[in-house]
Amino acid sequence: MKEFRAKAIINAPAAVVFQTLTNLDIYPDFDPNCIKIEGRVLVNSCIKIRSKLSPDRLFKVTITELKPNEKMVWEAGLPFNLFKGVRTFTVIAKDDQTTEFEMVEVISGLLPHVKMLPDMSAAFSDFAKGLKRFIEARK
Repeated sequence: MKEFRAKAIINAPAAVVFQTLTNLDIYPDFDPNCIKIEGRVLVNSCIKIRSKLSPDRLFKVTITELKPNEKMVWEAGLPFNLFKGVRTFTVIAKDDQTTEFEMVEVISGLLPHVKMLPDMSAAFSDFAKGLKRFIEARK
């Protein structure tokens, strides 16, 4: 099992942060690794992602949980526990009108390449920093 995470304190209300996370059209504007992302932000909807980290591959994930202004969960995997990735976006409103944002991905499964996955720490950090900069610049 591998886990990647990134956090940011964003100077904006939680609703603004969550609206940004659920507006797939603007991901390339704040995520430096995103080429394109398509789909509808609804539970059980499929999202298609094209990333600069692997530009020839189309990643498909399913939204499995959506709690407005709090949490969104994406999952992808293969049958028989061969591979499973769960990415959780958490938004926590603070009393001072800032928001704590955290993104965590847990990758598990039986396939040998799970152990050979690249280190996604920098990409996660880039996402959190980009989200913070994008939102704060629009205030």
